[in-house]
Amino acid sequence: MKIIKKTMILFMIFCLLLSSAGCTKSQKKPSKEDANSKKAMPEVIKSIEKDILLVMQQVDLTLYFNRSIEQKKQLEKEMLEMKKILKDEKSSGEKPKEESSNTGEDKESQKEDVSKKEPNPLMFPEMVLQDILKNEKVLPEDNESTKAPTDINETWKKINTTIISIHNKFNILEPLIIEKNAGSLAITKFKDTLDQLTNYVLEKKYFETITLANQLTLYLPEFMAHFETKIPPTAYTLKFYTRDIVLKSSKNDYKSANNNINELIQKSKVLKSFLTNKNSKPIIEKFDAALVNFQNAVKKHDINLIKINAAIVMKNIVIISKEIESKI
Repeated sequence: MKIIKKTMILFMIFCLLLSSAGCTKSQKKPSKEDANSKKAMPEVIKSIEKDILLVMQQVDLTLYFNRSIEQKKQLEKEMLEMKKILKDEKSSGEKPKEESSNTGEDKESQKEDVSKKEPNPLMFPEMVLQDILKNEKVLPEDNESTKAPTDINETWKKINTTIISIHNKFNILEPLIIEKNAGSLAITKFKDTLDQLTNYVLEKKYFETITLANQLTLYLPEFMAHFETKIPPTAYTLKFYTRDIVLKSSKNDYKSANNNINELIQKSKVLKSFLTNKNSKPIIEKFDAALVNFQNAVKKHDINLIKINAAIVMKNIVIISKEIESKI
């Protein structure tokens, strides 16, 4: 009997040990490190940013392209008229020798002058964001991109192709953000803005397209925040505000431009806080000086000064971003 009782007690102890081990295993929680770990930022975010900047660059050139196309048509018309005059003079018979010789030479010289004429090059007032986009160092420097097409519809076709590319790439990115159970509001805003932007491109609306394209860039830092990044997402927010201030100013909306530059200055403190090294002091000082000059230009309501200083601010944002990245 005692032997049976001992056996039963041992069996119960054994069962309790197994049960305890099972509970410990099932109740094991992920460590704090595992819960807070972030995956590397998907490359598709940078690819989407590049496409958006490309849209802005292409749209920003359409005013110049339209003017260049019209000038070229006018030059071709002058050339045809000159050819017609020369042809008519030849078919009308000979004139006195001396007069005929001088007139003929003058007409031929005029014909050569017209044939050598080209539309005026891209001028600073015709650009809104070109210099700013150039200083972002995202798009490749390509002289062909500023070459006017024979038909403006060719440019809008390229812009539409880039818009389709953004739709496709966001289809890749969206599930990755949803997987994080975050960014739902930013996702909705991005999709709504992209849909409206697509319509503006199809309608060939210049300013609406370039403004909404920039608006898309405001949501990218919110997506980036859910991943491990080498550059703080705030840098991309500062880029948005820099471009937006220029766009607001170009429409004489200086009240909004002034509000945005105050936001830019406030948010710049976050970016500067990543530079703790003493050697970074000159970089910060240059950035602060650029921001003050930018703010003063907005106060003066001088769009040309605003564009010049915006490009300088953008250059400084990129320099600080690279400095932060180099410390990682």
